[in-house]
Amino acid sequence: AKLVAELADAVRAELKPVLESRARVQEQLQRRNPSAQSFDSWWDEHSDTLHEELVLNLGSRYKERNPGRIDYSLPWKPPFNDTALVANPLLIPVLDSLLGNDVELKAIQVVHLLPGGETQPWHTDGGALFRDEDDLPPYAVNVFVPLIDVDAASGPTEFIKGSHQGRRRTRAADDRSE
Repeated sequence: AKLVAELADAVRAELKPVLESRARVQEQLQRRNPSAQSFDSWWDEHSDTLHEELVLNLGSRYKERNPGRIDYSLPWKPPFNDTALVANPLLIPVLDSLLGNDVELKAIQVVHLLPGGETQPWHTDGGALFRDEDDLPPYAVNVFVPLIDVDAASGPTEFIKGSHQGRRRTRAADDRSE
């Protein structure tokens, strides 16, 4: 509980300047009158002030996959790289049994939903290694650590039965979206 509270505070501190920058950029965009000026000419006029905005310079660390839902890659520094999180003694044996003992951490990310943010459409977090093969061994695992209480309103992660299995992956996602 202490680590979760520390992580939540650190995530808020890490995201604060990003969210403030996002708000400033949105404000500038809302002031733009599309009927009076093309986006290119507006950008030419305002790029000197906007090019300094943090949110426009984060590259792949920041992604707003749909309005109000932000994916943000956290830096490899305390508390985000705390061994209790990234090498959790309860999780490592599970990962070893699924993936072998050569497990590699690829990213530490936060998904931040702003008030009024849209829910995500159904998706997979990773593609299949081989499209036409069924029942291949797992090659990746995503671990979700909620830093808030999760309920229907906050948008819990859901799974589609069988969606992890080869060709059924696409069919299950297609069936669910209908």
